[in-house]
Amino acid sequence: VSYGSNYTACNFTNTASSINCQLSENHAAVTSAMAVISNSKFNGATHIEAGILKGMYRLHCVTPERTSSTARPQLFGSGSLLPEVLRAQELLAQQYGIGSDVWSVTSYCQLRRGAQSVDRINALHPGQPKRRSYLEEILNGITGPFVAVTDYVKLVPDQIREWIPGQYVTLGTGHPQGGLTLGESGAIVEYILRRHAGGRLLFGPEHPDFAAFLFWFHFANGSFVPGLMLEHFAPDIAAAPDSRNARARRMIEARLAEAPYFAGESFSAADIMMDLPCFLARKDLTDYPNTAAYLARMHERPALRRALAKAEPDDQPRVV
Repeated sequence: VSYGSNYTACNFTNTASSINCQLSENHAAVTSAMAVISNSKFNGATHIEAGILKGMYRLHCVTPERTSSTARPQLFGSGSLLPEVLRAQELLAQQYGIGSDVWSVTSYCQLRRGAQSVDRINALHPGQPKRRSYLEEILNGITGPFVAVTDYVKLVPDQIREWIPGQYVTLGTGHPQGGLTLGESGAIVEYILRRHAGGRLLFGPEHPDFAAFLFWFHFANGSFVPGLMLEHFAPDIAAAPDSRNARARRMIEARLAEAPYFAGESFSAADIMMDLPCFLARKDLTDYPNTAAYLARMHERPALRRALAKAEPDDQPRVV
């Protein structure tokens, strides 16, 4: 199983012992991306909200002092690969003197639906001035080239090809030798454990903690991570005492007061899923002693330390 970004910090092998490890996001890349998002001159609240809802918005522009090319690449990034797209933009500017724009794509499907809807209106009213879709409006006057980078299959960004006003290259998942590439971290964890570890760390229906396992395994990406993203894009809302993220933190703290692990008395894949968002959400844990103690225990696990050493060799160990 390959996953084409620094989002997965573990090198899984077929041995059962190596499966007992953690996933860790490349914190340096994500921190850098969040700084760009926070400081970008294109980051007005109205601009971001409209772009998120309609499928895409311009996130960051770079123009070197000495430009070596008249072409200005338009880089579309989405999901976990957005930090890598920002790195590519920096590389183009610093090493090649090429300016570029980075666009954050929140939904290729929404962009396609919007463009198709406008095309239909134009077809039904041929005597009226042609309308332009949101995608055509924001790319009006831009010649590219355009490059879309995603951790989904290439067919996803290919959906909008006919409305791109220039050369369009899509870089998505897919292995030239027919290997398997997976996106979603939950799917990666479950696939590896079922395929290479005989289902170890996955609790079945016969296990007494099956319900708790299912809840927390899916809670990570289904409930907690969206709340973390809200902290970056709408900090005032996220800071409210009754916000989604505040409730999630209280739920986590209460659960870890009941049991040493999220699924119960033993370490499971639910902890693999939950440790990353807990790690990323770590701020002042004075009011969350159970969460702090849990993170300290988790980050003493040899497998996680090996993973972090591979993903971030220059960083200091992250211990609460």
